[in-house]
Amino acid sequence: MPAVHDTRTTTAPAASVHIGAITQAVTSMRRHLDEPHRLHDIARASLMSPFHFHRVFRMLTAVTPGRFLTAVRMAEAKRRLLCGDASATDISMAVGYSSFGTFTTQFTRLVGVSPGRFRTYGRAVADVPLRELVSTLPARPARQPFALLHVGARPDGHPGLTVVATFRSGIPQQRPSSCAAILSPGVFPLPLAVAGKAGVLAVSARTEVTIGEVLTEEPSAGICVGSAEIPDEPVAAQATVAVGIPLRRPALLDPPLLLAFPLLMLESQAGPQRAQVR
Repeated sequence: MPAVHDTRTTTAPAASVHIGAITQAVTSMRRHLDEPHRLHDIARASLMSPFHFHRVFRMLTAVTPGRFLTAVRMAEAKRRLLCGDASATDISMAVGYSSFGTFTTQFTRLVGVSPGRFRTYGRAVADVPLRELVSTLPARPARQPFALLHVGARPDGHPGLTVVATFRSGIPQQRPSSCAAILSPGVFPLPLAVAGKAGVLAVSARTEVTIGEVLTEEPSAGICVGSAEIPDEPVAAQATVAVGIPLRRPALLDPPLLLAFPLLMLESQAGPQRAQVR
């Protein structure tokens, strides 16, 4: 999951000599979720001071070590909630949380729904074809700024359904301010909730897969990602901001995709009826 304000293109070269050490640290996080991975310990294992490790890690991943660890823990929790029978409490402990309350709060903030709702709703729609999320292109409101999103082709050449969403912060950690699903490549006008700087995150999957494959990021889903930034300038009513979003395959140093976009899209399409799915 790329940061929506990704600084790696300008800062990564200065940290490239440490990419092996950071890759090793990330691999350790993914393999040993229940361990604390204290900054001092992983920095020492990488032969760096904590300050330098933290700075280099953020240069190469666009997030802090703590946020990356949280992301990989939540990604595994999502997989276990959808595919396994263990209780949410047991899953929280297995991915490194001693407090179920903390786990639930973090999961809900990062994924967009609670662990219980993710399991119930996710399983209910797991076999639904992803193509059902394609939304009808909306008519442009008379007085609302738009971002005209030019979503690029998928690297594998397959037709894809791409969810595009805008965020007010650099890292997608809450429900987006606006969100829509489109067929890519293509151009889509996405309403902007407020004027000013915003990040755009695009997540694409093959149209022939199911929602369940996307939620668990199965290789068969062919997940691709992209990000862009809407300029930090006043956006007048009826103005249009053109934004290009090239798609790429996720990299090892990308934090996992956490927001349950398919579920959020289904909720927005269902409207008031979504309350019936618990």
